[in-house]
Parts: sequence; structure tokens; C-alpha cells
Amino acid sequence: MLAQCYDVATLLSQQNCLSLRIQKIKTSRFKGGTFDIPLPRLDEQSFCPTLSVLSLLKASQLMPPKSSLLSTINNGSRQPYTAQMFSTTLKHLLKTAGYEPQHFSIHSFRRGAATFAAAAGIS
Repeated sequence: MLAQCYDVATLLSQQNCLSLRIQKIKTSRFKGGTFDIPLPRLDEQSFCPTLSVLSLLKASQLMPPKSSLLSTINNGSRQPYTAQMFSTTLKHLLKTAGYEPQHFSIHSFRRGAATFAAAAGIS
């Protein structure tokens, strides 16, 4: 098993599948414990979370250990890519594409992912 550690998660790789082991999250019902989120390998490559994470890791091979899995460089310094940064970027891109950003939130991705997973038979 290969394990890569990041600030809140460890990426576990075994037998061609990936899991994110979460150590801490803001609203954890596990009270500080860890839990694994399996990332399935899907036939439709554009929606495959495993291939997306592997692509991200390949693109960011120079990331220092224990850094944030998703990060950005600001003034030459690598910083975690926060939920607020994602929300701001999402709203900007939606507005640029001609959509009303107030009708969308980062929670839309959770709902969409749950719907997609259920349709794909992933529990």
C-alpha cells in the first residue's frame, strides 16, 4: 500500500484503487477519528475520481510532504486551496459563463456527486 500524507487526508493506493483517509474535518460526526472515502474507478474517464486524483498528483509532483492536497501558489508561497477560494472562483466562472452565481454553491457539488454515485451504483 502506498500512502501519501497531506494536511487533513492521507491518500491510500492499493490494487488500482484509491482511498482518502480523512484525519479531521470541521463537522465530523466521527469525533476526531479517521474514516476512509473510497474513490471508485469508473469507465467514463471524464468523471472518474481515481483518474482525476492521479492526474492531479502527476501535475503536482513537486509538492512538499504534508502539504495540502489542493493548493495554490500566492506570492511565491504554496497555500491550501480553501473552500472560500473555491466558492469565489466558482461564482466568478459562473458569472463569466452567463449564469446567475447566487443559484449555485459549493454544496451543489455534494448533491451532484451523491446523485451521480447513486446512478452509478456506488454506495
